Amino acid sequence: MSPSASPESRLVAVGLGPGGEGLINLATLAALEAAELVVLRTAVHPGVAGLLARPELRGKPVYSCDPLYESMSGFEAVYDSIAERLASLAGRGGLTAAEALAGLRLLAGAQSLPPSPARVAYATPGSPLVAERSVELLRARMGQELETVPGLSFLDLAAARAGFDPFVSSLTLVDAEELLARPGRYEGDLLIAQVWSAELAAELVGLLSPGSGARRVLLLSHLGLDEERVAEVGERSVNEESFDHLTSLYVQGFSASAAHSFAELAEVVAKLRIECPWDRKQTHKSLGKHLIEESYEVLDAIDALDAVMGGDGEEGAYAGEAQYLADELAAELGDLVVQVFFHAVIAAEEGYFDLAFVMESIRAKLIRRHPHVFAGLEVSGVEEVLSNWEEIKRAEKEISEPAESVPSSMPALLYAAKVIRKAQAFGYRAPERDAAAARLAGLASSPEPEGLGELAFALAELAKLLGVDLEAELRQATRDFSARFREV
Repeated sequence: MSPSASPESRLVAVGLGPGGEGLINLATLAALEAAELVVLRTAVHPGVAGLLARPELRGKPVYSCDPLYESMSGFEAVYDSIAERLASLAGRGGLTAAEALAGLRLLAGAQSLPPSPARVAYATPGSPLVAERSVELLRARMGQELETVPGLSFLDLAAARAGFDPFVSSLTLVDAEELLARPGRYEGDLLIAQVWSAELAAELVGLLSPGSGARRVLLLSHLGLDEERVAEVGERSVNEESFDHLTSLYVQGFSASAAHSFAELAEVVAKLRIECPWDRKQTHKSLGKHLIEESYEVLDAIDALDAVMGGDGEEGAYAGEAQYLADELAAELGDLVVQVFFHAVIAAEEGYFDLAFVMESIRAKLIRRHPHVFAGLEVSGVEEVLSNWEEIKRAEKEISEPAESVPSSMPALLYAAKVIRKAQAFGYRAPERDAAAARLAGLASSPEPEGLGELAFALAELAKLLGVDLEAELRQATRDFSARFREV
């Protein structure tokens, strides 16, 4: 590999720089002048129009690979096709020259060529040695027979505009879609290339902002051109910017947020569904009992932690055994979360919904049901918040009775407590505390087998008036009862 063109090379990859014609270096122009045929990865580049008018290209056939982007699915397929075609033009592939050029776009010169051109130049945006997948694939096919002429890359201009030294900052250069697919692999200072759409930019900024610790997100657009723009962006301002293939983001101090953990867990669950016989045969129905079991194990972990902390939930109590129990709670929550992932994967296989839809659904619901947070609604306190929630839910689901929106498979005490609470949205007014206690005492004084359900309901109603979690109290009373046997 040499820094300048060599007449012995059949194929040379050159860089057109990141901006206008003025950023193309002399070695690149010399290699283009020596070539019989020029192939551009893309003509969608600010320097191409001026390049085609230069004397170095006069009379030469110049093709672009842009039609491949339009006809093929995915960038990797495009770059692999480019590598195969160019290797064939250099005598290292199975295509004829005509086959290699078939489907490409002729930009200048005559279409007639010798059967095997003696010298082919392949021109890429920026430098062929920086973030250029097609050249990577070419090198894999041709090895040292591929000559490369470095060009000025967008990395050089980005460093100048953002004021960083890639060596000092240990910068990582990453493609935008690669970062979104595997955010957990990257941290530190990032230069994110190919931020080619506003939608892609919004996803990136969403990943970088919440909990990522990113200190600065800088937009770098059309570097080296008259319309160059360098500006800090955030979740709000990203919608006001324009994005295309000449746009990058520079991020300082990135550490992946919880989003990357979700993505990695989704990959694990998907792999289990394919490769584990037990996981492969599960259905929504068969997983139901596991969801209930995991929920109860989370409740047990919460109770254990709460007991050690004295029931006050203060952060200062996290020490020693409490920290161990907090870790246990985290593990149990993980077991619960994976149930959600499995249901989402199964639904995606059936074509109903996927994990992204699950996340978007709950995000939209939380915003919709908290108008006092997201829509400026004034509320007087917790009771009004709960009342608004129920009203919004009733309107969404057209609920006609309190029990209609409560899962009937819930434990009976929880079921009763929730129906009593929801009945308030239908105009129900609970009796005064003394009246409820008197009714409970009356039912308890002469209980009949068929009236025990009514007695239990009256107890649930009194617990609601007293602000007592009857389910938790009964669970604790049962534990105390059992512990007395150990003491005896």
